[in-house]
Amino acid sequence: MMKKALMVVAIAALSMVGSAVAETVEINMTGASAQFKFWDAASVDFLNSLGCSNVQNASANKQGVTEGTACTSFNGDDVVFRYTSKASFDGIVSLLGDTPPGTTNCEPNNLQRQFRTSVADATLVCKDVSIGASDVAGEAFVQTSFGELNGPAGGGFEVRTFSGLDSSTLNNRQPLVVPFAFFVNKDVTIKTCESGDQVGEQCRDNADCPNGTCSAPATIENLTREQVVALFSGQVANWQDFGAGYANLDVTACLRHAGSGTHASLDLAVMNSAWGGNMVSFENAFSAPFIYFNDSSSNLINCVDTQAGGVGYADADKNDGATNNVRRVKYQGEEPTRINIRNGIYEFWAAQWMFADPNEPVQGAKKLQFFNLLADFAADPANIIGSKAKYWAAQDEMKFFKSTDFSYPQNVGASIPQLP
Repeated sequence: MMKKALMVVAIAALSMVGSAVAETVEINMTGASAQFKFWDAASVDFLNSLGCSNVQNASANKQGVTEGTACTSFNGDDVVFRYTSKASFDGIVSLLGDTPPGTTNCEPNNLQRQFRTSVADATLVCKDVSIGASDVAGEAFVQTSFGELNGPAGGGFEVRTFSGLDSSTLNNRQPLVVPFAFFVNKDVTIKTCESGDQVGEQCRDNADCPNGTCSAPATIENLTREQVVALFSGQVANWQDFGAGYANLDVTACLRHAGSGTHASLDLAVMNSAWGGNMVSFENAFSAPFIYFNDSSSNLINCVDTQAGGVGYADADKNDGATNNVRRVKYQGEEPTRINIRNGIYEFWAAQWMFADPNEPVQGAKKLQFFNLLADFAADPANIIGSKAKYWAAQDEMKFFKSTDFSYPQNVGASIPQLP
C-alpha cells in the first residue's frame, strides 16, 4: 500500500510539473492593413496547423483575436493571437518605442497599442506589441505629406515626414507578397475607335477614325507608367492633357499620407524620382490638379468615389475591382493578379515585412518561435487563403523578387514553383 501511495504522489507531482511548463503566450501584431486582413482570415488555419485545440476567432472594427489551447506543435502552450492595423510605419515604430504621429491611447508607453481583450471580450486594452507588420522596410519611409487627415472629408490638418526608420535591429521576414492597383472615378472616360483603321486609338468623333466609328465615352481601363508618374507628381491638371478623347475633367489625385506602405511602394516601385517624378507632398484643394492625402485606404477610395476626376491606389483586392463610382484599372495593360506578380509581369507590389524584437523581455524565446512559425506558414503557397488567392502570393512561389524596396524585381527562381 505504501508503494502504491508513493507512486500516486509521484504521478501527481509529474503532472504538476507538466502543467507548470505550459504557458499562455500572448502575441500582439499591428501595422499594415493588408496583413491584418490576411491573418484575420488565416489565423484559425494557422493555429490548427500548430495542433491547437478549441480554436476560436472574433473580429470587428479592425480588431481581431484568435485563441487556441494546448498547441502540440508549440510547446503545448495556449495561444492568444491579437492583430490590428493602422499603417505600415506603426508596426515598426511600435517595436522601436518611437513616438508616433497622432495618438495611440496608450501613452506614455510607446511600445503598446490597443488590442481586443479576448474572443469573448471586445474591450480594448493596451498591450505590448510583439510583431510589427509593414508593406516595406523601415528605411523605405522617406516620404512627406501635408494635408487634412482624411482628404476631402477633413479631419484636421496632418503633417507627416519621414527620413527612414532604422529597422536593422529587428528580426525580419518577408513571407507574403501583395499587389497594389490604381482606381479611378467612373467619370474618367475615354472615347476610342471601335472600327476602322485605328481600332483602340482615342478619338473625339467619327472623323478621327478612318473607315470606322468612334465609340461612346467609357470609363478608362488602363493607366501606363508615364500617366501614373504624371498624375501623382502633379504634372497634369486635366484628363485631356492625355488627349482630347479623354473626359474634360480636372484631375484629383487621392493619395495616402506618408507612413503608408502602399504610398512608399508607389514612390519607390513606380514613381522612381531618379528618372521618373517626385511624389506630390502638399494638399491642394483650390485649383487643378487637386491633391488630397488620406489616413486609410478606405478614406482614399472614398476620395476617388466622391471626386469626378479622382484617381488613387490601394491593395489590388480593395473592393475587389469596383464599388459605387470607383473602378480598378489595369496598369501597363496588365491585371494585378497572383499569377502576374509571381511571373514578373506586374511590377506594382510589395513583399510584406514582419518584424520582431530579438530582445523581447517577456517569453522572448517563445514569441520569436511563434514569429518564425507564423512566417513559415505564410511563405508556403499552399496556405494562401481562398479569399486572397486570386491576388496575393507567397514568398516561396515568387520567381521574381526584390532584394530591397529600392531595387527592381529580378528573376530568382521559386523554391516552391506554381503553375502557371
